[in-house]
Amino acid sequence: MDRALRAGAVAVGCRVRIQTVPGYLPLRNDPSLGALFKANMLQFIAADDFVEGGHFGASTDMGDVSHLLPALHR
Repeated sequence: MDRALRAGAVAVGCRVRIQTVPGYLPLRNDPSLGALFKANMLQFIAADDFVEGGHFGASTDMGDVSHLLPALHR
């Protein structure tokens, strides 16, 4: 995208200043929120039915949010 914007600027005789920011950041589930979520869920389901997932390769803007404030994505 940056190169396309630069090329467009050059094509019309302009300059462009681009500040590249990273894409989606990795998700950081807050451990305290995770424990609270689990404690609440165990009031409704058996402990054997609660499965804690590990890392997954999906991409979401929730990762960006989780770097700014405590978050949980289950």
